[in-house]
Amino acid sequence: MSSGFSVSGRPPSASGYSRPIDRNSVMLKTAMIAFEKWGLNKTQKGALLNLPPESIDQSASTRLQTRVARDPAMRAALIVGIHNELQRVFSAAKADSWVTEANTNPIFAGKTPLETMLGKGIEGMSAIKEHLGKMKGTA
Repeated sequence: MSSGFSVSGRPPSASGYSRPIDRNSVMLKTAMIAFEKWGLNKTQKGALLNLPPESIDQSASTRLQTRVARDPAMRAALIVGIHNELQRVFSAAKADSWVTEANTNPIFAGKTPLETMLGKGIEGMSAIKEHLGKMKGTA
């Protein structure tokens, strides 16, 4: 009896072979979901991913068919990691608002985590992800 899935665990394509998944594109799509929850505008999304803001409006299906460059892919992975850590540490409402609230922790120096990520790029994103990883859940 066939389960309808290939050995790789993915459903077969019309030709009977499973299609490879571009993990970078999937990560980018997931980062877009985080951005929507955080209420970011197109310019902020583009800056965080190091992509032109006009490319942010492309549909998810088009994005999934397009290979993503290494730098935006790395940034998307960090964004998804931050989003996941926020979900682990805070309630849903707090997790969604945390990025845009001023923070007195020394890594933020009174700025918002968003301002830190925009100003410090990958370095700032990595520091925020590490900071959140050290926090215990507060519900």
